Amino acid sequence: MEESLKKVEIKEQKRENPLINIAANIIIPVTILNKTEHFPGGENKAVLALVVALAFPLCYGLWDYFKNSRTNYFSILGLVNTLITGFFAIAQLEGMWFAIKEAAFPLILGIACYASSIMNKPFIKTFLGDSGLLKMNLIKSKVEERGTQKELFNVFKKANNLFSLSFFISAILNFVLALYIFKPLSNDLSKEQKAIELNSQISAMTWQGMIVITVPLMLFMGLMLYTLFKGLQSTTGLTQEELVNV
Repeated sequence: MEESLKKVEIKEQKRENPLINIAANIIIPVTILNKTEHFPGGENKAVLALVVALAFPLCYGLWDYFKNSRTNYFSILGLVNTLITGFFAIAQLEGMWFAIKEAAFPLILGIACYASSIMNKPFIKTFLGDSGLLKMNLIKSKVEERGTQKELFNVFKKANNLFSLSFFISAILNFVLALYIFKPLSNDLSKEQKAIELNSQISAMTWQGMIVITVPLMLFMGLMLYTLFKGLQSTTGLTQEELVNV
């Protein structure tokens, strides 16, 4: 009974509308930042537009946290990223500062993911086990019968390292993209004009950066899942259908 309740809880936590996620984190902030010139507030309209734009991903992240009543480290990093973006923009920092920030977050995720392999607790194994996607009890039973526990760990470790590599690639791409987008602001511009231009640069980085992160993640996720299931089938003798909870 308790196990059934846990499965129901996991399903409830995973019920997230991806359209709402994308709207709150990308579409709405990008639209607001691109419309900075139409905001009221005189010389402070760029700051007002920035605060309103960043409020959406910030509030969405907090709502998701309290709704699921669990610590989601990806969401926490996202919230921190949003706050730092706001601080940098209000301080009117340029170029290299944003490039370092944009590279830092996927780099931190990649290091954390890779470190979990070194500590013999691959993140992928924990994630897939907690999500209920894989029949972990059946897998454990089969590898004990076949004596392939070490091989199973290596399967998860290899898949985990592929996943961490996607973050490292995203960090490099984000850094290059940020240097390209965040051009130095002309000294001929007024303070208000600089703020508006910076908002436009943040807008471009928001949606283009999402693509830069998503594409390698999807490619490596596909490669990781292929490697993972091929290894699981080899170490357990189970078919893909038998490995997955449907």
